[in-house]
Amino acid sequence: MGFNNVMKATKNTKIIITGGAGYIGNTLIKALPKHYQIIVIDNFHIATKDKSVINKSLEKSKNVTIIKANVKDVIKYKKYLNDTEIVIYLASLNSYKDSNENPLNYITENNINLQIFLSALKSESKKVRK
Repeated sequence: MGFNNVMKATKNTKIIITGGAGYIGNTLIKALPKHYQIIVIDNFHIATKDKSVINKSLEKSKNVTIIKANVKDVIKYKKYLNDTEIVIYLASLNSYKDSNENPLNYITENNINLQIFLSALKSESKKVRK
């Protein structure tokens, strides 16, 4: 589903954005209509004061719920998956240097955890569009 189709989603659409507390996720959230129910799942691997301030502001100004969790920690966000219609998956580690120094960690975080998330999504939400 392209961004234009996300923008055409119906009122009260529930959107999950993994890794959504970063710059790209914040920019996306700001572009989405206020009436969407937005659930952000982010482990705050990169945590800065500015990131915290921006995300608190988004929670107040829009219908945003931020869950501090790694996507592998399904128990922390499982109840939010129900009735989700759209998923935007941004969660990943992305340091070239770190990925070369610790490739197993990157495989786990970027591949295995994605599979854990998709499995939970498949079992909990029947409304996700292709």
